[in-house]
Amino acid sequence: MFRYNTIIRLEIIMSFIFKYLISIPIFIAFSLNFFLNPFFLEIYFFYKIKILRKIFNLFMCYLGFTDTFNFNQQIQALKCSILSAIYDYETDIKPINNFCFSNDLTKSLFYLLLNKYDKNPESREIALKLFKDDLIGNFQEDGLERGSQSLLFFKYLINSSFLNTYSTKQILKYGRLLQIIDDILDFKEDNKNQHLNCFLSSGKIDTYYQEIITFFDSEFYKYLSKNSPIYILIKIKCIENNVCIKKRLSYINAST
Repeated sequence: MFRYNTIIRLEIIMSFIFKYLISIPIFIAFSLNFFLNPFFLEIYFFYKIKILRKIFNLFMCYLGFTDTFNFNQQIQALKCSILSAIYDYETDIKPINNFCFSNDLTKSLFYLLLNKYDKNPESREIALKLFKDDLIGNFQEDGLERGSQSLLFFKYLINSSFLNTYSTKQILKYGRLLQIIDDILDFKEDNKNQHLNCFLSSGKIDTYYQEIITFFDSEFYKYLSKNSPIYILIKIKCIENNVCIKKRLSYINAST
């Protein structure tokens, strides 16, 4: 299994480099800016490394939402990756300037970046509402609406023909499924840090897992995996992690 996964990883990396070669210098330039720009000075170096790694992983995923070889959309996908990583940093790790306690979102780095990257009031409102709800824990259905609203925001910002072929209702549906995938991939870390995760806060583990297995047969997923091969690895990891989740929860239930 290890050798098979290693081969898959190498194929994904080579495919990614070939397909998005023009985006790599952009990411490198951003990485340098991320460490040197005063805009990010309040983030400790250790967190910068973690955030940069997360941005790269998200970038590989969000490229799947773009139209093939569309450079402008790739830049927008990078912006979405940056916003998502800073969002997670400020809601889960270390809120800057205690903005969440003073109710002044203008002190938030996410707020500042959002205003810089997105000039559309409608999509900004989606992102800000999601951000506020996350800060106060105002979520329903195990937090899965985070994925729905995020994908709707990405649809506005990336503005690809692929995403625009889907209605708002369909985008919300697929965003929800992508959040289930994100939760199954982050289960171990979320369990350790007590973060919101549908596999921790619900008795619907088998239901949620079956939903993503069905999703892997959808045309939406097929496009994503073709456009950004990282989704092939994501599918493999989801299947592996589901086994680990069931073992972990069985152990917890047996101990209580």
